[in-house]
Amino acid sequence: MNNLGEVLGSTQGILASLNYGYDEHDKLLNKYYKLYRAELKKKNKTTPTGVFSHEPNIQNIKKGQKGQDTLLEEQRAWLKLRDSYEAYIETHHTHIYDINGGGTIYSIHASNARLGFLKMRVNELFSRYLMMITDGSVEFDSIFGSNVDGDI
Repeated sequence: MNNLGEVLGSTQGILASLNYGYDEHDKLLNKYYKLYRAELKKKNKTTPTGVFSHEPNIQNIKKGQKGQDTLLEEQRAWLKLRDSYEAYIETHHTHIYDINGGGTIYSIHASNARLGFLKMRVNELFSRYLMMITDGSVEFDSIFGSNVDGDI
């Protein structure tokens, strides 16, 4: 390959671009998580686990004992979800690759899916951060195109 256009137009170049995008969005994820978390603390909006009666953990919190804050729990759950999703994408990619007898496009689709999943979380945290600094509150987000309040 003689020029940048040839490199970027190759499967290897596209994968390198997608991996770069993933790394940059991972940095943004950490940035907006920290900004949002700091804003919540500044406005005294963090809640310990179990403060709502419908939460199963409420019995686990003794009087005067603090639980983990819910944003930290949510982020940990999302990280597990991301890891599971990426494992699924890898398995799915291998399955489709095998069925169709190979092809490099499937690795691009898999990398793009990973990046898209990460971008959703970055957008979610950024959106919440903006709502918090402008309105002082946060609305429920849509997860995977479904409203979390049960409406379709």
